[in-house]
Amino acid sequence: MRKLLINNRGFLLELDKLATQVLQHPNTFRYTPPPNVSMARLKQVMDADDGTIEECNGVDYSGKEWITNEYIHYSTNDPYHRQAGLKKSFNQAIPCSSKYMLLEYIKKKTFNEAWEMDTWEIQPEYHGWTPWHSGKNKPVNFIRFIWNSGSGVTNYVSGGKHYKYRDSKYTGQKCWNCLVGKLDGRQYLSDRNIGNHKRIIIQFTIPSKYNAPVEELINLIQNVETVKQQIGTPVDTALVHRTNWE
Repeated sequence: MRKLLINNRGFLLELDKLATQVLQHPNTFRYTPPPNVSMARLKQVMDADDGTIEECNGVDYSGKEWITNEYIHYSTNDPYHRQAGLKKSFNQAIPCSSKYMLLEYIKKKTFNEAWEMDTWEIQPEYHGWTPWHSGKNKPVNFIRFIWNSGSGVTNYVSGGKHYKYRDSKYTGQKCWNCLVGKLDGRQYLSDRNIGNHKRIIIQFTIPSKYNAPVEELINLIQNVETVKQQIGTPVDTALVHRTNWE
């Protein structure tokens, strides 16, 4: 696994949009099970060798189509008018359009439709973690974006060696880190939030047989040019075009 700088300012902006959405969503975390990313636990996972991943305490939105915003509300009398305020006010539901548009952008730029966003997760302070896993049941190449204004660490074991990648603060990276690697049953990954701030993980994966599209995406991320066409849709525009209220 290796760490990259995100030089593409437009791509960085799109990641910020995704991070902002989950940070503004009202979240309730469980603090059990407690984090366990020890080497002793890794040995147990390696001995089991079943490709599963145990339960953790983060909240993953990668499969969500709608997300709410605790700072934007609508009235029960007029769901499209946030200023009505005639009756009880509810958190505004917002379509996850930025997620889909960024994914489509990646597919288009790398000429491959096999990409997935399999993680869009927010971890609680200090107790947040990702358990050891190997990708045995679904071998992938991954590009993992981590936002953390506090402290955190990612563990990666490959070829009998243990690597640690700490959440770093680089000039111009806006608290983002980018990790690129492979999980095909022979490598193991875990991570831990050890700071006093929430931690966000956004991960794109593609089947491990595809290597060229990964290099294309790496080139895109490291390109100093901005994304010329806006990828995402502004929140207010998305609300205007909403036709079905649930």
